[in-house]
Amino acid sequence: MLTRIEVDGFKNLLGFSAEFGPFTCIAGPNAVGKSNLFDAIEFLSLLAEYPLEEAASRVRATLGSHESARALFWNDGEVWADRIHIAVEMIVDGSVADGLGRADKLRNPKLRYEVELTFNGRLRLAGERLIVVGGASASEVVHFPHHPSFAVAHRLDDATPSKVIFDLAAGSMPDASLPPNLDSARKTTLQLYNTIEHPEILAAREQMLSWRRLALEPSELRKPHVIGSAQRLSASGEHLPLLMMKFTRPDGSAHDDVSAADLLSAELVAKLGPIVSLRKIWVDEDTERQLLTIRATTQSGETISARKLSDGTLRYLALLLLGHEGGDHVSCIEEPENGVHPRRFTELADNLVDLATDAEVDVSEELQAHGKHDGIPLRQVIVNTHSAELVKQVYARRKGDLLMATTALISGPKGRDARALRLHPIRQTWRCRAGVRGVTLPIYSYLDPQAVAVTTSHAADEDR
Repeated sequence: MLTRIEVDGFKNLLGFSAEFGPFTCIAGPNAVGKSNLFDAIEFLSLLAEYPLEEAASRVRATLGSHESARALFWNDGEVWADRIHIAVEMIVDGSVADGLGRADKLRNPKLRYEVELTFNGRLRLAGERLIVVGGASASEVVHFPHHPSFAVAHRLDDATPSKVIFDLAAGSMPDASLPPNLDSARKTTLQLYNTIEHPEILAAREQMLSWRRLALEPSELRKPHVIGSAQRLSASGEHLPLLMMKFTRPDGSAHDDVSAADLLSAELVAKLGPIVSLRKIWVDEDTERQLLTIRATTQSGETISARKLSDGTLRYLALLLLGHEGGDHVSCIEEPENGVHPRRFTELADNLVDLATDAEVDVSEELQAHGKHDGIPLRQVIVNTHSAELVKQVYARRKGDLLMATTALISGPKGRDARALRLHPIRQTWRCRAGVRGVTLPIYSYLDPQAVAVTTSHAADEDR
């Protein structure tokens, strides 16, 4: 679970920081840079899996070109930021296992990871550090409302001392016999050390690999899945039939569990009811063509494929299926309201909130059944939107989980004026601790840039 992020030099994220709970809704007008935050989170996840240059080429809108890495650095067309610095604080799974099946448990799942990058003809690793955040109580680590059993379940009160696992800039490596050579580094330490001998590194890597960005496109959601072509849902929603099939074959068998398929269909039909009236929905397997296709039976008895389902129905179906996934993960969802009729935003907001772990629920009974951390996953959802109606629905449920996005005019790299993303919590909510100013922006007026500017102008003045 991602609890805090700090970014400087990445796109329009300059001196940026934000805290997250299990559910966060970031709201604001288009073009303020909301998606750049998702880019930064996605970039970190990619750095845990791919070499530096390839990770940069896979970030949204970099086009995979040689200059893709440079495009990630803040610039005003004439001046470029010298460095990108990203730091995250996270709660990781306390039980880890490597590719050889060897397992271990962490005494303290609270980690802080930092990476610093420069560009000189290619992307270069200037620094990287992993720290165990010790000596802190749950209230010091997670500021969002939570039940005491949540802290117990995830070992947040374990008072172990702070510990530096590695710090490349200081010459500290997991393997002391191999001093770092930052000039020639092509991969991050997280990618290199993925065995149980380094459990904190393995846990941080696994956590970051679970971070995914979802910008669901109806054209991709409609596609049949070619068997063997992928293992998971893509960021655009391709391979949706594969995701649905996984829940009808819970044991990984080659054939559907009829009862599981029927139960899933009944649940989906009921939850899709406010949007579309169906009798049944299932995955059809064409063994000859090696295709999986989502099909549905309408109330009139007609069998249709996903191609005939509306954009909103497909997006909503994808969100419902994501709610069935187990394990720890962070889902960054771009504008989930697209294609959904505003009259269905009540159900949409309920579904989005339900995707995330409810930290305020008493899990004492689960703890007795499973033990600390085991069997109690952390599912986190971060949404961005420019829909006033969706914001209204979220505000009515969890106003403390709203962040209002604006830009502030600040003094940027090399003294240049820069427009930087800023996120403002709603006043008198959990994010408004000492020194954190909230806003009282009317729920609909945030779409008016002038109203936002008046409400948050003090933040811009303080940043200059």
